[in-house]
Amino acid sequence: MLALVLSIVPGVGQIYRGKPLRGILWFFGVSLAYGAGPPLGILIHLICAANAAFSDALREGMPVR
Repeated sequence: MLALVLSIVPGVGQIYRGKPLRGILWFFGVSLAYGAGPPLGILIHLICAANAAFSDALREGMPVR
């Protein structure tokens, strides 16, 4: 259930990883992108999900699995 929520609601992944301000900004950014057009919203949503999943690993130089 948690994985589903983290995947669907933009910004929740960042909040879950301890970065609430970044999560709130992603939420509004993705919402605005969806308002501008669904293709842009989907693209920004995917970038948001990748950021939540891989940002700490990339910052620390750890390999991403």
